[in-house]
Amino acid sequence: GQMTEQEKQLLQLYNEGMQLYLDMKWDEAKAKFEESMKIERFMTHKTNPSKVFAARCEEFKHNPPVAQGVKWDGVYRLEDK
Repeated sequence: GQMTEQEKQLLQLYNEGMQLYLDMKWDEAKAKFEESMKIERFMTHKTNPSKVFAARCEEFKHNPPVAQGVKWDGVYRLEDK
């Protein structure tokens, strides 16, 4: 099927957020994910992709996944079970 205009907008915002996330630009990425959260298909669910990545941005802002100057592979690693 065809994507709705809302789905196209969601995809664009989410992809922009992902690129900023991979570039470790946490505040900018979080802002994109928060914007995409407003039009997520599953807004009423406990979680959705935008919520997950917005939370990770906040976490990484305070606890970066790698040291400054080190290339990051973009992988989120769980430290607790």
